[in-house]
Amino acid sequence: MRVKHLVISRVAIRWRYKETGLLWGDWLENSFYLFNAYCRPSLKNQTNQDFTLLSFVDESVTEFGNVLDNEEIVFVKSSDNVGKILSDYINVYVDKIKNDYEYVILTRIDRDDCLKNDFIEIVKKHLIIEPIINKYIDLYHLFIYDSINKKMYDSNQYNDMISPFVSTIEKIENGKIPCTSLMTLHPKIGEKLNGEKLENLLAVQVIHEYNLMNGINGNVVEYDIRNFNK
Repeated sequence: MRVKHLVISRVAIRWRYKETGLLWGDWLENSFYLFNAYCRPSLKNQTNQDFTLLSFVDESVTEFGNVLDNEEIVFVKSSDNVGKILSDYINVYVDKIKNDYEYVILTRIDRDDCLKNDFIEIVKKHLIIEPIINKYIDLYHLFIYDSINKKMYDSNQYNDMISPFVSTIEKIENGKIPCTSLMTLHPKIGEKLNGEKLENLLAVQVIHEYNLMNGINGNVVEYDIRNFNK
């Protein structure tokens, strides 16, 4: 099996940031704070490090924070069609590795998300099987962390919907993959790919003062976010 695992994060791109009310420089500083505080540590602590993190940033960005050993910074131009522009850049990468790999796993994570330390391991276990077909793996349960009030919630908002944390595996053909998880709204991915949800796949959405779409829901649980990746 020749499979390349790419973790995709939209870290600092000029897309919808004005909706937060922040100037670009302030939003950029906040984005890298969140990325370094939550997202990168959760990836650094993964039990399986056989993946490459592609961190997408605007072409004007010059400071990147604590870059991981298995991380690559990808510069992109501003665009309203984020899925298309990210997919195009990913396929530039895929074209370079097409002689070494047959399939690509794509896992999505935002700058203010974090994954349980066995997340990558579980995804690989369930996607690298024979015969391989285009498939997705997703989570049932999501933790939500209120970073302002320091409380953790157990949410069921994605029990019956494919979440933004979905991972897909796709075959490389002519140096490209469809990038279904980027070109399709995540609740609609099940209309294009077969897949399953797993009880033991866990992640956290961090709620802070500049979230655009995510909010607090679920029941408070006694769980320290500092222990999430232990």
